Amino acid sequence: MGFTEYFSAKGTDPMIKYGMKPPANAKEIFMGCGPVDSAVLKMGVFGFPEELFDQRWYPDCEEEIKRKAKSVRLYHAYYSTDGSEPIGFSKGSTIKTPYLG
Repeated sequence: MGFTEYFSAKGTDPMIKYGMKPPANAKEIFMGCGPVDSAVLKMGVFGFPEELFDQRWYPDCEEEIKRKAKSVRLYHAYYSTDGSEPIGFSKGSTIKTPYLG
């Protein structure tokens, strides 16, 4: 079993949204991240495109219950329609980013 890298970007790159979505024939994908000034991945998750690219609205509010990422396998994933459309994954379900509170 192998994989094909189809996208790589730094978080500081402008408008990565349009290049980030996987091709239509992608089955399982890997999404990873690492330190800003490094090419080394420190963590990542595997998932189906529909699990990781399920864009939803997460209100910008103080009520943490409304900012819960969806449960995917053994982690939580989010892809927001709000603001700069943050996307990510975490061990816990509460979303805490500079863009979502």
